[in-house]
Amino acid sequence: MKLYDKAGREIGEIYEETTEGTEELISKERLKRIFYNADGSHLSDFYDIFNNYAKSFVINTEVRVNFFLAQVVAEIGYDLISKRENLNYTPTALVTTFSRYSNNPNWADRDGRTELHAARQESVGNVAYADRLGNGDIESGDGYKYRGGGMFQLTGKGNYDRNGVVIQQTIGEAVDGSNVVSEIETTAMGTLSAMAFWLDNECYKCENIDCVTQKINRYTDSYQKRKEIYLWIVSL
Repeated sequence: MKLYDKAGREIGEIYEETTEGTEELISKERLKRIFYNADGSHLSDFYDIFNNYAKSFVINTEVRVNFFLAQVVAEIGYDLISKRENLNYTPTALVTTFSRYSNNPNWADRDGRTELHAARQESVGNVAYADRLGNGDIESGDGYKYRGGGMFQLTGKGNYDRNGVVIQQTIGEAVDGSNVVSEIETTAMGTLSAMAFWLDNECYKCENIDCVTQKINRYTDSYQKRKEIYLWIVSL
């Protein structure tokens, strides 16, 4: 099975010997301690997908497993629910967060949450992410459709499409960007998507949690929090 990087270069040789396996990389008991708000179905689905495929995505050492789990907690919390991005912004937050709204503050008043009306979240997604990350223009609807999703909050049509390619080439399932975005809120796809992101962005090369955080959410202000989560997971 061959895998190619974002520039089209073949990088698959190191994965030729990696196959779907059943070795337990993390136990159900430890998962329950980490994701203490998760229900049984989410825990079970994550356990199955992760232990079957993590090695194929080069999450194959205790350190890498702990790095990965710490980032999942930081991104979606302790309930292990694969979420979509919340676009419930106020006008002020829209202006300070997205350049298109800072350039069109009247749009922020129209779409943002105020005392008079709820946020127009679909419009927010379409405006904020239009003509970026492989998305079409505002009218295409790509911005909202391909808003942040999954355990690592994958964003943008181009990234969803690439994610599907990596999943398909790594585990041999017929997956594309449309499959990923339509199933991203399931635990199975949320987990696969995060593992594919890990592989494609070479998170396995990181030697510390800050390096992984930079690859997953470069501009976050939660570097210290993620480090604390990682150390807590290691202690369990």
